[in-house]
Amino acid sequence: MFFTLVKPPRELAQVVDVDVDRLYFRRTLFYSFLIASFLFLVLAAIRFLTVEADESWILLSIGHLIGGPFAGMGVLSGPVVTSGGLYAVMHYPLMLAGTSVEIHRMVSFVFAGLTILAVYLIIRAQGARTWVALFGVVAFLTVPGLLLQAGMATAEMMATFLVIVGAWYWTDRGSLTLAGSVRSGLLFGLACATRTSAFIVVPAIIAWGALYHRSFRHLMTNTLIACGVACVVFILGTATLYALFRAGNEANFGDVATFFGKTTGLTAKRGLTSCMAYFFASNNLVPTFTIAVPAIALALGLPAGSFAKARPLCALLVLIGLIGWMGWILRAPFPHVRYLYPALPALWLAATILLLEWLTELDRGRPRLLLEAGVIAAFAAQFVISLREVYYGDTLAVVYEAVGVAPIRGPAHGKRVPPFEARRDQNKIGSVLSGLDGNKRICALMKEVVLSSYDINWR
Repeated sequence: MFFTLVKPPRELAQVVDVDVDRLYFRRTLFYSFLIASFLFLVLAAIRFLTVEADESWILLSIGHLIGGPFAGMGVLSGPVVTSGGLYAVMHYPLMLAGTSVEIHRMVSFVFAGLTILAVYLIIRAQGARTWVALFGVVAFLTVPGLLLQAGMATAEMMATFLVIVGAWYWTDRGSLTLAGSVRSGLLFGLACATRTSAFIVVPAIIAWGALYHRSFRHLMTNTLIACGVACVVFILGTATLYALFRAGNEANFGDVATFFGKTTGLTAKRGLTSCMAYFFASNNLVPTFTIAVPAIALALGLPAGSFAKARPLCALLVLIGLIGWMGWILRAPFPHVRYLYPALPALWLAATILLLEWLTELDRGRPRLLLEAGVIAAFAAQFVISLREVYYGDTLAVVYEAVGVAPIRGPAHGKRVPPFEARRDQNKIGSVLSGLDGNKRICALMKEVVLSSYDINWR
């Protein structure tokens, strides 16, 4: 009777394995649902967020290239050469086809999905289970500003994808051979040509090479070859964009050097007071301790556990993040979150990998559940913030509220603000302009209003 009531040890082990597999499967479904929810919210942002001035300037610049719909019109005096490369290749055919701004924004959505896939594959490459990799993706999605960059037709998501994939390839095998160094340089160079803010990878891989290569000769060959190739691709890509813009707008061509200096912040005169203001603004967006923790963890050489192979990648990502963060404080032309990309996602991915190291070293049970609950709570908070951003819809208001410059306009006199009001107002302005005769001259107090209407009406 005893043997019929109590199962043998082997059968008990099988029952436990079945229960664990069911638990892992439920976690897989749950984290997949969270990721899908975020992507659905990005689609809502594509539809309901207002067209931002930066978004208009960049798209109009691509439309001014030779053969484009705005070539020769002189709407812009100088090209936005800080966004080109892969961005120009992807959006130029769409400009020729006369597609809406929502279609242009879908390109960023696709690259956001590719970035999420790259993060998942990086974590899986360390031997992590499927649910652990999905949990890591959920942690990565808490990076500030991701909704805006994934929902707007700008070059940040493309550059972020290229930098993350390039960093993974470089630390995994690219730095070991000359051929790999050339391929890595091509990836990094394309990222820099796509978005100039990605140029932070060049000093980052030099610093990484000094830390991880014992041989000075190795540093002088593979690392510098990758940097050299990246610089050549960046210069050629930017020069090609410049030439194509000039060929289409010979009579209406401005001072591109001055424009390039302003948009990159290289010619900005930033004093100590201004730098401190940008530091406090960055602290509102990303608390400084979240930047310091991954760097300190790597510097102290904490036990790597099952993610030991990812330590070189984490080091490079932290260097990219730190250099980008300091560059934002010292030289960003505006306190806009887009100038922190791809630095911020790189830093977030490094922190995510370090978090997963900690997760896998914890015992099953309450400690691991508490860590998962903390990440889920952070994701829920970020999701609510993103939902609020889509509800109000004013992209610039969202950006400046995030850095503590100005709050989003709330309900006035107790009246509820209608959902998606900002985008509807912008569409109304576009409808009025589209109904005017072609020979009417349009004047506006703010240039940004006119630029945004171009993307809505193609006028």
